[in-house]
Amino acid sequence: MPDKKKQHYVPKLYLKKFCDSENSNTIGLYNFKSNKIITTTDFKNQAYKTYFYGKDGFVEEMLGRIEQEIEPILKKIIQDCSLQINKDYIELLRLHTLLQSIRTNQVLEEVNFISEKIKKLYCGDDEEKLEMINKDEVENKINGSYMISLMGSKLDVIDDLGYKLIVNNTKFQLITSDHPVVFYNQFLENREYKYAKLGLRSKGLQIFFPISPYLMIHFFDNKVYNLGRKNSNKIDLTINSVNKLNLLQILNCGETLFFHPRTQSKYLFGLIQKANSHRFDRSFFEKEIVLNPNQSIHYHLNDRISINLKLDFVKFTKNALNYKFGDYFVELRN
Repeated sequence: MPDKKKQHYVPKLYLKKFCDSENSNTIGLYNFKSNKIITTTDFKNQAYKTYFYGKDGFVEEMLGRIEQEIEPILKKIIQDCSLQINKDYIELLRLHTLLQSIRTNQVLEEVNFISEKIKKLYCGDDEEKLEMINKDEVENKINGSYMISLMGSKLDVIDDLGYKLIVNNTKFQLITSDHPVVFYNQFLENREYKYAKLGLRSKGLQIFFPISPYLMIHFFDNKVYNLGRKNSNKIDLTINSVNKLNLLQILNCGETLFFHPRTQSKYLFGLIQKANSHRFDRSFFEKEIVLNPNQSIHYHLNDRISINLKLDFVKFTKNALNYKFGDYFVELRN
């Protein structure tokens, strides 16, 4: 097996869709650390780390095979501007979306952050326990390969979600990032639900995944949301909705946004400025529920974005409007 040192956590085949043209390698990017926009750069040198999935190359090869399978499907969707594809292709699209949601450097950093929190909570001042756990971490390193292994038992959990193609014919392009799959839940946010909202089985889950500057795949709980016309698998965006979906992408990303080189810098900076008040603070990860004066539960969330989202193509179903909550830490889809 050839040594592949440069391992992408956002596939090159995906980033290529946001390049200047099919024959171009140039993409635009904005980096939060430097606060700079680069309007043209080589997409091949983005969103990778050295041996992100490990030196054995196994996971890198597996992901490469999946990417080769999904590439003609994405190409057909983009060319036809349609989700009229067979069921097997839809299932592969679900798999691709789930894998992309968990394979990024952003997720790896979050898992390591939570791991450190749990370690401190468990070990306290016990140095012997801490040394034993640290030794185990060296032997069983949490890396991109580990993240992919977590997804193994979850591949069918979004099979029940509905899906539509979001079409952008406005003057503004859709943008993407180094963490491009956005999870949201307008239903639980609207009902001011105080516990976890973004579990893969959560009632009201929404998944937004841009696949080009003009198209986005959207999976959603169809018992909670009505989207567009019932007999159509497409939704046409207004400028207002494009702005809000781009805002979600900015809030969801780790360090870097990617966009078509013709995206206006003024437009992008305006959205970034708007997003700054909502950008992710790691302190939001840890929550405490007090059960009684002597007992509480600490838990960690990935519910990173909450902006009171309103999208003009999303309506709640009667089922959702009449839904009554149980006394649970999570509300699951039926």
